[in-house]
Amino acid sequence: MIELVVRRSVDLPAPVEDIWSMLTDPARLAEWLGAEVDLASAEPGADGRVVDAGGLVRRLVVDTVEPGRRFAFTWWPAERPEDATTVAFTLAADGQGTRLDVEEAPVARAGGRACTLALAGDPWGERLLGLELAVLSPLAVLA
Repeated sequence: MIELVVRRSVDLPAPVEDIWSMLTDPARLAEWLGAEVDLASAEPGADGRVVDAGGLVRRLVVDTVEPGRRFAFTWWPAERPEDATTVAFTLAADGQGTRLDVEEAPVARAGGRACTLALAGDPWGERLLGLELAVLSPLAVLA
């Protein structure tokens, strides 16, 4: 069986508290995700949506919140709930910075099609680059 999981890690030159904010504050999340983020709160069960730069609308529900340590949500293209994936961010202090691990995995398989589009091209490399750029920007220092 092929494991359809994307795992990426990045070392960021900012404290855990700053990176946590960049993951859980909708305005800050939108800065680096390159999307419009509508999320009322970063609490388990909260729902919202993300619209990416290409116009793809994803629904999301927050699954796990362990402040400063782990944030996870399930998201799916609004028109294809069968393509739902779970995204989990795990943070750890690493010297004066933060080690961020991200994992995206399918929730279920629907006729072998689940998450094919969601994971195509491994978008997390580009997304994490956006996060790195946001951390390094002068505006991140002011937050």
